[in-house]
Amino acid sequence: MDDINFELADKLGYKRPKSPFRNNDLDFFKKAIEESEKFDNFKHLQLISNSGYKLAFLIFQNGTIEYYENKSNYIVENKIAYFYTTGSKLYFVCDTENFIISHKIREKQKAPFLIPETFSKQDNYYKIFEKFLNNNLEKLDADNRYVLDKTENDPSVIYADGNEFPVQKYIANPNGDKIPLIRFPDNLYIPKVNGSNFISHKLKDTNRRYVNPYLFSGYIGVLFELINSSIISTGSCFNDGTGFPSSEHTNGESIDISFDSKTNSITNLAAIEFAKIRAFKKFHFQKVVINEICKPQISKAGFLDSEITYDKKYHKDHFHFGNFNMSKVENKSKKLEELIGRKNYS
Repeated sequence: MDDINFELADKLGYKRPKSPFRNNDLDFFKKAIEESEKFDNFKHLQLISNSGYKLAFLIFQNGTIEYYENKSNYIVENKIAYFYTTGSKLYFVCDTENFIISHKIREKQKAPFLIPETFSKQDNYYKIFEKFLNNNLEKLDADNRYVLDKTENDPSVIYADGNEFPVQKYIANPNGDKIPLIRFPDNLYIPKVNGSNFISHKLKDTNRRYVNPYLFSGYIGVLFELINSSIISTGSCFNDGTGFPSSEHTNGESIDISFDSKTNSITNLAAIEFAKIRAFKKFHFQKVVINEICKPQISKAGFLDSEITYDKKYHKDHFHFGNFNMSKVENKSKKLEELIGRKNYS
């Protein structure tokens, strides 16, 4: 195990926690980061490393996103952490569970799918978080999941149905590809950002409570860009990687965002809706979908037709943001190695 750099934390004004180092001492480092008066690239990367996270994302106000893999023997828990910096101060945003599943493919329908008799319905599989739905069950993304083996953690074939949508079929990628997912925080609130400002996120009216961790780093940037706004997301994908009924939510590759309460009509979008488009574009979401009714307002706000995808039937109460540019998330693990001077990095 690497030595913990308590000297640095002491300089930031915190006493050394009791030895040996334990999981709950992570709070020590979070607090050291939050309370430090000035962002320092070297010092804070040391703290991020010593916090013991397997993977840490650092999001910058200018749209830059970096991630750091902890390759040392010192990993406290299998979680991913997210940090944001304004350039003058560093914020610990959240940490969340990380897990790996098989990459899913939604098969294209040549004819309506029929669920094989050998497949069994997993009752209420998609309704685990029904308490968040306010008895508004018609807003469920899917009602049922059908699998061949109920004991299988990551089924290779999945059928799903619900609402007015036809049955859909998902299969594990034949190449054996794996993908990471994280669980969305149900709520996220950080006060005192640059003074008395705040950021706020809430997940609502969906069971698609999982997302690609790299895409989520861009979403963190969006939240800080939309400071003093309460952002409500209606989800990304299910924990099996399926995204019924949307094809683009599969593997957590897109996110839906509800209209703000200030928008009282789809024909009268509040200013915050245009700010959302700009923020998501700044943090590398290349696709924006909204109903075509909004086109005159979107065009008047200065957005080109080529920047927006207009839907004829859906997206009347929310945006769809997707096609996140993964190449904008830079692996800076080598930078961390050089700054900290660890000898046991591979």
